[in-house]
Amino acid sequence: MVDVHHVHLWEMAPGEPALSAHVRIDGSPSLHDAQVVAERLREIAHERFGVAHTTLDLECHSCEAPAH
Repeated sequence: MVDVHHVHLWEMAPGEPALSAHVRIDGSPSLHDAQVVAERLREIAHERFGVAHTTLDLECHSCEAPAH
């Protein structure tokens, strides 16, 4: 994992946190490898912070607009 950005955390209902984020992964991982990373990050969010609803956008390069 290289970078986590565009992180949003909110409550869907009282005591029910949700998380969305963009996660940039280094190298050229296979789809399977990327899914393993995403699943581990979801587990961490749930175990450490009680987040039951996590949406991750996995990226292999920056999603920022290029500078002109």
